[in-house]
Amino acid sequence: MYKYEWYWKKGLCDAEIIDIKKEDYNYDYRQRCPIRNMFEIILDAKGAMYDTLVKSIRFYNYKIVRGGEDLLHTWWYDDEITEQGGRKQLKLTSRKSKDKFCELILIFDKAEIIR
Repeated sequence: MYKYEWYWKKGLCDAEIIDIKKEDYNYDYRQRCPIRNMFEIILDAKGAMYDTLVKSIRFYNYKIVRGGEDLLHTWWYDDEITEQGGRKQLKLTSRKSKDKFCELILIFDKAEIIR
């Protein structure tokens, strides 16, 4: 059983990261939980070992803790989602070549899977 309904349960190993989009939104700061920004990982999942239907993953109210600048045209290798202080944290490892890996650590409030 998975903790999050939106999680990519089958796994995305070997899906290619083909684009990264970042957006900042105008929001009403008086709202209880406004959506301030979005980080989107766009995938070509046809080569994924398990879940070939995921087109992109959007993370709302994100903050990059580490990495992310070299994710383009790498292959999803492993991921882990944990919680810290009421927010979720994604630790994503992707592979650039046989021996070269990239890491992204991202804190976010909410995620959405586009299939």
